[in-house]
Amino acid sequence: MENSNTNPYVAAAIEHLLGDSAVAKLADLKTSWAVAKWRQKLPEKRVLWLAQQTGFKFTPHQLDPEMYPNPTDGLPPGFVLGPDPLADIDRRSEQDRRSLEDRRAEENRRQISDRRTTDEVPS
Repeated sequence: MENSNTNPYVAAAIEHLLGDSAVAKLADLKTSWAVAKWRQKLPEKRVLWLAQQTGFKFTPHQLDPEMYPNPTDGLPPGFVLGPDPLADIDRRSEQDRRSLEDRRAEENRRQISDRRTTDEVPS
């Protein structure tokens, strides 16, 4: 049985590993097309493999909660769970958005300052 629901953790894990092509190479697949399909349906035999490739940043439970119903299922003995990787992505996205807004605001201030300087030059 395969996971038939779209799972954001699967897409994030693939992106963490630098995308479909990079994951296809890691998995010794001929094309990245198969990996692209994983975003919709992750094959059972690839759940643990994908978790291992991410260093368990994405756990088997996150990648397929039906197959691994407990948060620690499929993890190596003694492994300590880290923060939720999607929460980290959301936080980084918010930081990136704020950084972009700050850069835009700075650019606007610079343009206004340049206009004032140009307008104040005596003729």
